[in-house]
Amino acid sequence: MSVTPAEDGTSTAAADGRARASYRRLPFGQRRDEILAAALMTFATNPDASLGDVAEAAGISRTSIYRYFDTRQELLHAAFRQAGDELVARVHDMPDGPPSLILLVGLHNFFDHIEQVQEAFVGFLQAGSSLASEEIRAVADDVRRRIGAMVYEALQVTEATPVFDTTVRSWVAGVESVATHWLRTRGTARDELEVLLSSQLGIMLVNAATYDPVIAERVEWWMGVEPSDGPWAMHLQAMASTLNRNLVAQTARLIAGSPPEPCAPADRLPAAIDRIHTRLAP
Repeated sequence: MSVTPAEDGTSTAAADGRARASYRRLPFGQRRDEILAAALMTFATNPDASLGDVAEAAGISRTSIYRYFDTRQELLHAAFRQAGDELVARVHDMPDGPPSLILLVGLHNFFDHIEQVQEAFVGFLQAGSSLASEEIRAVADDVRRRIGAMVYEALQVTEATPVFDTTVRSWVAGVESVATHWLRTRGTARDELEVLLSSQLGIMLVNAATYDPVIAERVEWWMGVEPSDGPWAMHLQAMASTLNRNLVAQTARLIAGSPPEPCAPADRLPAAIDRIHTRLAP
C-alpha cells in the first residue's frame, strides 16, 4: 500500500489511523459543531493551520472533514460565522430595564464569553482585520453591526442619525479594543471595567447631544427612566464628586470666555468647526 507523507513528516495513513483510534460516533450536527470548535481554536492560534491540523485537534481523520466541508476556506468561514453568532447570542441575553442596566449586563455577558474563548476571540478579531478573506472581514463587521443594533434597542432608537451612528460605532470599537487589551494584560478589575465601559456610552452620548437634537432627546429620555440607584446614576454621582471648586471655576471661565453663537441645533457642529478653524488660521 502506498502512503503519502503528511505535513508533520508522518504518513497520511498513519495520521488517519491515530485519528480513527480516538474517533467517536456522533450525530452529524454534533460532529460538525466539534469540527467547527476545533477549527476556531486551531486557526486562532495558527492562521496557517491545515485541515490536517484541524482534524488532529478534533480527533478525527482528515478525510472525515470532507463529509462536512469541501475546502479549508469553507471550514474557516463557517468556524468564524459560528463564533460570531455565539458571541452575539451571549451578549443579547439581557434583561428589561433602563439602558444602563441593559448595557452593564450585556457587557458582563460579553466578558464572560470572551474569557471562556480567549484565544478564539483574539483570533476572530485578527482574522477579521488583516489576516483573512473579505468574507471573514464581513463576518466581523456584521458582528459589530449586530451589537450596535442591541445598543439602539436598549435606547429604543429605531432610526439613527449620522452623528448617532458614529457615536455608537465608536463605542463598540472602543469596547472591542479595550477587551482585547484586557485579555492580554488584566490590568483593570473586570467589574470596574464593565461599569466604566457602560458609563462611557452615556458620556459619549452627552457629548454628541451638543450637535444632534435626536441624541439630546434620547439622553433626556434615558435620564428620565434611570433609577437613582441605577448604574448610570451611580456613575454620575461619583463623577460629581470630582467637580471641585477649582474645576467648576475653570469650566465657568471657559464657557464665559467664548459664548456660543446663536444657531439651530443642526448647525451646532458646523458652527463649532468654523469657530475652531478661525482660531487656528494663521
